[in-house]
Amino acid sequence: MKLFALLYTFVASLNLTTTILFPAQPEPVEGRSPQSEKTRETSALPEDISCCIADLKFDGEHIYICEFGEGIESRFKGYSSLHGHGAMWHTIWQTLSFFGMPMHYIGTELTSPHKDFAYNTFKRYLKTTHATISDFETYYQPLQLKRAKKIPQRELLVAHTLKQPAKQVHKLLTTYPALICLGKATSRYVRSKQATNTLFDTAFLKQFKPTTIDIEKRYTAELAQKIMQAIPSDFYVIKPPNCALGQGVILLPKAELDTTLRLIMQPSKQLSKMEDKKAYAYWLHDASTSIIIEAFKPSKPIVVDHKPYDATMRAVFIMSNLNGLMKIQHLGAYWKLPIKSLLENGTFMDLHKSAISNRKNAAAIVDEHDYKKVREQLDILLPVLYEKMLIKM
Repeated sequence: MKLFALLYTFVASLNLTTTILFPAQPEPVEGRSPQSEKTRETSALPEDISCCIADLKFDGEHIYICEFGEGIESRFKGYSSLHGHGAMWHTIWQTLSFFGMPMHYIGTELTSPHKDFAYNTFKRYLKTTHATISDFETYYQPLQLKRAKKIPQRELLVAHTLKQPAKQVHKLLTTYPALICLGKATSRYVRSKQATNTLFDTAFLKQFKPTTIDIEKRYTAELAQKIMQAIPSDFYVIKPPNCALGQGVILLPKAELDTTLRLIMQPSKQLSKMEDKKAYAYWLHDASTSIIIEAFKPSKPIVVDHKPYDATMRAVFIMSNLNGLMKIQHLGAYWKLPIKSLLENGTFMDLHKSAISNRKNAAAIVDEHDYKKVREQLDILLPVLYEKMLIKM
């Protein structure tokens, strides 16, 4: 297994037959003319600031987006292990401060000086902090009454909206339209792999995503064969539609596809006995009616301590649309390593599924030449996706 995986990864990294055809101008979005796309006129779109992460595979030439995530929900442990305690959070707070808006935080997760959230930088740039939306409204409403005759001031709200009632968030932003809630445009997509997949709906965009299908979560003896016909691949990734932290994500060779589909679609206590409980035991309680199947894509081998790894890159960026100007700001990236190198014995997931933890060699620095290539492709892809998100905001 280990030799085969190494050869497969190495050959894949040398694949010179795939060519990404970048359009001479940004791809037209439905309902908008190529001329408006060319000028990137965004004055008619809602204003927004979003901090996101992209987990991607990079074969040395091309990127393949695995999924997006919400920046403020990440601990960035891997980045901290490479660049120092809270290094990415320091960059995030500093970059958000450059927008020149008063910043308010709702939640409790980031207010501890003992966690990796760059607490001192957080305190320097945040104007106020509040435990709940109700607490914020108690503070904010009297201020707005005093400012009633003035032009509303744009202010940035940083909130753990996953942990706040959605109706309350919506009501707050409707009542105070000058508030910009961090990640409003992207929240639907960073929380749902299924929603993310809907963004990649043209031949151009599909070049940046492994081939993916959604299937009904109902096992039949013919299901695996139908999947292999729809997505020819030697290896596959199974994902739940709406989950995070790697829960329910299973990487496997095609020979194990039928057995695994039957196991997770007809769940039994056997799932909790599997070696990777985070991946398998999740399916005991999954309530979704569909499953995502993706063709597996390897990255170029990353050598750490003289051992090659098939790592996943995590890129961090802020997207904004303010005053009719759309901007993508890259904050950094790092490699997330699997628990075993390609030279070690282990399951396919041991060798290919990234797993950030406190162990040594959980993360690695991205070579600047590689990061430049990744940024260049993200700079073509992200504006197109972001505009789609803004239109549906």
